[in-house]
Amino acid sequence: MKITRRQLRMLVEQAAEGASDLTDEKQKEIDDSVAQYLADEGGAASEEGTEKIVSDKVDGIDAKAYLAKKERYAQLTVDNDPQDYYDKTLAEARALIREKLEKIAFYDKYSYGLDDIPNKTKAHDDIIGHT
Repeated sequence: MKITRRQLRMLVEQAAEGASDLTDEKQKEIDDSVAQYLADEGGAASEEGTEKIVSDKVDGIDAKAYLAKKERYAQLTVDNDPQDYYDKTLAEARALIREKLEKIAFYDKYSYGLDDIPNKTKAHDDIIGHT
């Protein structure tokens, strides 16, 4: 049996429509849950944990395929081995903040913590003990 390109295209479109039986509200609920989970985990979370969030919201869904279709989420890979998922919007926000801070002239002079204070005194050690 031969199939034309038009028939093949129609079959693919029908299959795609059938696969996306999730309503917009359900997709938003899943996306919000995943985003909250990733934010709670510091911006990135394990593959298993993230996919479990999706699977818990909808029974029988292929969580890996669902997350792969979403542009908002990406997966870190190490040597072609998939690792943690992260929220691209959080990464973009962090990059924007870092870029803005670098434009401030005195930002480069300071770092986080008391380790970079020149001429530390006993008082600086006491601060570390009380925090």
